[in-house]
Amino acid sequence: MSSKNSRRLVTPKGGGKPSVIQSKAADGYVNATAHLWAQHADGFRRAAAEWHKDGRRLPVLFAWVRATVQTFDHTGPLEMALDCMTGHKFRQLDRRYPGFSKRAAWIGDDDVDSVVPYMHPVWTVDAQNPGVHVFLLDRHPWYDMDGILAQMMTTEGGKK
Repeated sequence: MSSKNSRRLVTPKGGGKPSVIQSKAADGYVNATAHLWAQHADGFRRAAAEWHKDGRRLPVLFAWVRATVQTFDHTGPLEMALDCMTGHKFRQLDRRYPGFSKRAAWIGDDDVDSVVPYMHPVWTVDAQNPGVHVFLLDRHPWYDMDGILAQMMTTEGGKK
């Protein structure tokens, strides 16, 4: 599901200015998963506090669980997950549940200075439980950005 590509144009019933809102599918995902994002927000924020204290970007791993075997690109689902992590996707719920988007937010911003997203190379299929598993890579054995970059620059074909 993509945040950008899941849009629809609606015109108010008595006329007026049309507006662009997220698709029914995106609405359904946001409404169905909002409680899960909110449930795990405090734990992620506590785990990420050390990274933020040092001013480092958060290394976050996303592992996709799809409903079907249909192929997909990473950018759409990644954008939706990051928008949920910032709480931006839950703003429409603030009308019914004041302050919900702030309580559900895991991170303050999802820009390149705040988050380094990694996609798990293997995705799974589970028609009953599709979604995404999100991991903060604070002690993951292969996470060493300086080492990875140095290796990329010195391996055959690497560019400086």
